[in-house]
Amino acid sequence: MTGKQHRFIKAVIGLLIIAVTYPAPAREQLTFASCFVSWVEGGFEQALDNFRQAHNVDIEIVDAPSWQALWEKVLVMSAAGVNLDVLYGDNATLMYFAREVLSQPIDHLAQRDMKLDLFPASVLSVLETDGRLYAIPTALSLHNLYYNVDLFAQAGLDRLPTSWESERLDWDEYASMVRKLTLDTDGDGQPNRFGTQTLGFGSIGFTMVGMWGVHLFNLAGTEWYGDTPEAIAALERMAALRTEFNAVGGSFVAGTAAIVPIQSYYLNTLAGRASLNWSVGPMPKGTQRSSQAGFHGISLATNTRDPELAWELIKYLTYDPEGVVLFTRSENRVPVHPQAGRDFVQRWSKVLTPDEAWCIVGGVGYAYESRMTRPTRHIEIRQIMQDGGRRVWDGMVPVRQMMEEISPQIRALMQ
Repeated sequence: MTGKQHRFIKAVIGLLIIAVTYPAPAREQLTFASCFVSWVEGGFEQALDNFRQAHNVDIEIVDAPSWQALWEKVLVMSAAGVNLDVLYGDNATLMYFAREVLSQPIDHLAQRDMKLDLFPASVLSVLETDGRLYAIPTALSLHNLYYNVDLFAQAGLDRLPTSWESERLDWDEYASMVRKLTLDTDGDGQPNRFGTQTLGFGSIGFTMVGMWGVHLFNLAGTEWYGDTPEAIAALERMAALRTEFNAVGGSFVAGTAAIVPIQSYYLNTLAGRASLNWSVGPMPKGTQRSSQAGFHGISLATNTRDPELAWELIKYLTYDPEGVVLFTRSENRVPVHPQAGRDFVQRWSKVLTPDEAWCIVGGVGYAYESRMTRPTRHIEIRQIMQDGGRRVWDGMVPVRQMMEEISPQIRALMQ
């Protein structure tokens, strides 16, 4: 053996001894908790892989089958001392995490590292409580009007506008349109094709009262305004499409309803229906236009082991153009970040016209929080509202009587 070979072998043995004596440092680890039921294949995994490689970190996914299941899982894991780092949710979930001190305020971090005016102030405000910001927004589950182009043509109706600022499509025009689209095609005296499939939560428009400038709850979720004259008048106007004109029912995808006001997650369902000739427009205007929405975002867990690294992940997925575009492609909702919004339009312009795709993104500026999830006991309250709305739908009681009956029950739950 030559001296050179001997020195080489000694060097290799020395490196092996060092490797055994001083093992390579363990990779950092983050946990990302969410409910992925409505997500689609897109860029989420790519975004996580990019972050893993850039920061030499492992990311563990904590999944749940529903939002309420996610609440319970995060609560139980935190109580058991299991560290969580990044929490994703809708506004009800994010406010639950904040209320239960499962997440922490991040306004100081956001002000340090972000230009927050990139996000609409009306969206950020939904993710605040007690004056502190608890999440960075990613996307909104916005409502638009999705409609059957062929049924509109058969009824002699023009296509809907694509601009939220259009002078067209006020409530009177919308109600007239819905009535004209409601037909008895088999001559039995009852409609079997309806103008609109639904009127929103509770079957009478509880979630749609924003188009009349009305809220049923205050921002803190401690006061109920459902029996005010303004709220009752708004609900009566909407419910009349069902109770007076019998113009609500059927199925949009089956061709027995001409319009469905629904959130943007429905886009992928419609895109897979090659036989359905559909398009999209803004929501109708009462005293104003509004798009009832779920507000989605990412928060920082209170018991995170590495708040700075967890914050870096949040920044990448909500603010960095590369990360937020990849992330929101999987969310199956309408992005808030402008760059992701442009990406959304580009992708959906393969299915819709660019104007129609921009109509969906344009709803971000008209997003309305129903505040129905603000009360602490909102699940019980929502059930009371849903049962009451069904009684109106079935013709058992008028709107005013129903609201006067359920209001004391709701206020009792809010005390």
